[in-house]
Amino acid sequence: MEFCPKCEALLLPKKEGDKVILFCKKCGFETEAKEGVDYKLVVNIPHTEKDKIDVINLSVKKKVSEEEREAFEDYYRGIEEGGEETEEGESEGGDYD
Repeated sequence: MEFCPKCEALLLPKKEGDKVILFCKKCGFETEAKEGVDYKLVVNIPHTEKDKIDVINLSVKKKVSEEEREAFEDYYRGIEEGGEETEEGESEGGDYD
């Protein structure tokens, strides 16, 4: 990082042909950049909590086997057709006294 000898503002790099020139935006001072120095213009932008994004990791669910798929279809088909009997002999999902 280099500063202007006239006004002490930050000197910014720019390319002119194959040369890198450091210039001052404030007073217009220019000088040739030193050899072997890699000048980069980096702007850091401060972020607020409002700018941040919550990242949600989604897990991949196990693929349902053909046997499980058929069992689910049979189970739900039975419910749609009027309910299935539970172990106690009571009907699920249909008859109300």
